[in-house]
Amino acid sequence: MITKTNQTFHLQGKNISYIMIVNEGGDLLHYHFGKKLAVRDYTLRPADKGLAWLVEEGGDICLENQLQEYPSYGHLDLRLPAYMVRNGYQNSISHLVYEDSVIRENAVASVKGMPALLLEDHRAQTLEITLSDKAIGLQVVLSYTVFDEYDVILRHSRIINQSAGDMILERAYSASIDFSKRNLDLVYFPGAWAREREMERTPIRFGSKVEASNARGASGHAMNPFVMVCDPTATEKQGNVYGFSL
Repeated sequence: MITKTNQTFHLQGKNISYIMIVNEGGDLLHYHFGKKLAVRDYTLRPADKGLAWLVEEGGDICLENQLQEYPSYGHLDLRLPAYMVRNGYQNSISHLVYEDSVIRENAVASVKGMPALLLEDHRAQTLEITLSDKAIGLQVVLSYTVFDEYDVILRHSRIINQSAGDMILERAYSASIDFSKRNLDLVYFPGAWAREREMERTPIRFGSKVEASNARGASGHAMNPFVMVCDPTATEKQGNVYGFSL
C-alpha cells in the first residue's frame, strides 16, 4: 500500500515501511526503512537544523545533517552524491527539489530491456516522484514499487535532460539509501570458477567508502549482484538485515 499524507510518502509491504518526507525547502528526505509503522504525517516532527554553523544564511536546513533520498552534488552536502552531471554551464553543481508525484495502481516499475518482478495476481502499486533542478534543466524521476504480500521494494531512477543543450551524465545510481549513523556490516558474495558465492563480511567504518564491484561489467561467478547491510550482531536466523539485488 502507498499513501501520501500531506508531504509524507509511506510505502507498506507485508511487514515493512519505507517513508519519505518533503521538507519546507522542497528536499526529498529519507525518514524510515524497516518494520511497519502507522500511517500518519511524519513531517510534524520538528526539523533538525543541526549545528548553527552548518545552517545557511536564512535558516535553511543543512543537508549534510539529513538523510536524503537522492542526494545532489555540491549543495550543502559534502558526502557522495547519487548522481553527477556536467551541465551546459560547464559545472557539476545541482540541487534537486520536489516537483510532482503520482501513484499508479496495479503497476510494476520496469526498465525496457532489463529484468523485473512480475505483477501476476499479486496486488502492487508504483510511486513515481519527480525531482527537478529548473536552473539547469535537469529532471529525475524516482520509481518505487511495493507489493502487499512481500517485503520487497523495486527501485530505479530515470534522468532526463530538459535543457536546450547537451548535458554529460557522469554518475547515476539506481537507488540511494541513507542510514542514520550506527555500526553496520557489509556482506557480499565474490567468487571464481568452482568456488562461486563465497561470503565476505566487513564492517563499514565511519568515514569510509566500501565498494563491491565487478570489473567485468556484468554479473556472474566473479561477483554476485547482491549485497546485504546488517547489524554486526545479525546472524542467519535473527537481526536487522537489508538486502539489495541489482
